[in-house]
Amino acid sequence: MSKYENLKLKLQNNSKDDKFEINLIHFTDSEEFDFEFENSTYWIERGLLEFYDNGIKMQYVELMLINPRERKKTTHRISVNNPFKYNIKGKLIDKGNNILLKIKSISYLLEKNKKYILKFKSEKVVNELEIIF
Repeated sequence: MSKYENLKLKLQNNSKDDKFEINLIHFTDSEEFDFEFENSTYWIERGLLEFYDNGIKMQYVELMLINPRERKKTTHRISVNNPFKYNIKGKLIDKGNNILLKIKSISYLLEKNKKYILKFKSEKVVNELEIIF
């Protein structure tokens, strides 16, 4: 049994111009509960968020492991009307026919105007995102 049995996750694309932003929304459609969150090592960005090109998982071009001195958890009350949103932010850098996507601890080289599928490794996720850079 999961610690957060009623937790669900949803990805939402809020990217604009040269800013990459994905909201990872933690929500429930049942009883409210307290949710502890910690991402000081940026495991969400470099371990759980994945890009796919025609069904094949994309490989990163740069990976940075972060080992913080202190890991601080925050607690959030999640209810039907009160989700918790974590923002995954990055920068899109023009590289001719490609785009370099730089996120806090990982980078990907992606083709311009090509469709990619963004997935999150968790059985609690209710959607995938289709993204064109």
